[in-house]
Amino acid sequence: MLSEQSLLSKHFEEALMLHRQGQIEEASFLYAQVLSQDAHHAISQHHLSVLKYEQGDYEAALALQHQLIENHPRKAGYLNNRGNTLVRLGQAAKALDDFDQAIHIDPQTAEFRVNRANALASLDQYEPAISDLNQAIDLSPGLGMAYANRANLFHSTARHAQALADIEQALSLEPDNPQFHYNKGISWRPCDAAKKP
Repeated sequence: MLSEQSLLSKHFEEALMLHRQGQIEEASFLYAQVLSQDAHHAISQHHLSVLKYEQGDYEAALALQHQLIENHPRKAGYLNNRGNTLVRLGQAAKALDDFDQAIHIDPQTAEFRVNRANALASLDQYEPAISDLNQAIDLSPGLGMAYANRANLFHSTARHAQALADIEQALSLEPDNPQFHYNKGISWRPCDAAKKP
C-alpha cells in the first residue's frame, strides 16, 4: 500500500502528464487534489500556477506564486514567474523587483534578463532593456528570443539595420519560428525603403 507521500507524488506525476498532453481540466483537478492534502506541495503549486498562467487566469497564477515565494523566497524561478505574471497584469514596475531579485540570486540565467527587458520595454525604458538583452546574449548566444526582442527594440528606436541583423540571427537559430518571420517583415520594410532613390 502506498504511503501518503507516495500517493501525493503519484497524483502529481499524473497531473503533470495530463498537463503536458493538454488535458487541462483533469490536470488542474489533480494538482488541486494534491494541494488539498498538502497545501505546501511546492511543485504542484508551481505547475498549477503555470497552468493558470497559460490559461490567462493571471490573478489565480499570482495568488499561487505569492504563496510559493512566501515559502521559498530564494527560488529565482518562482520570482521570475511572478514577474512575468505581474507584467501581464499591467504591473511592470512592480515586476522589476522580482526580476532584480531573480537575477541577483541567479545571475547566469539569460531568460531572467530577457524577461526584465520585456518589463523595461513596456515602461518605454528602451536603452536599459537593450542592455539587458545584450547581457542575455552574452550569457546565452543561442537564445533566439533575445535577438528577436532586441530587434523589436531597435525597430522601435529607428535602428532598422540593427533590427534586421538581429532578426536574421534569431531566424538562423529558430528558422521555423513564425513570429520571427513576421518580425523580419516589419524590420525589412524601413531598410528597403531607405535604399530607394
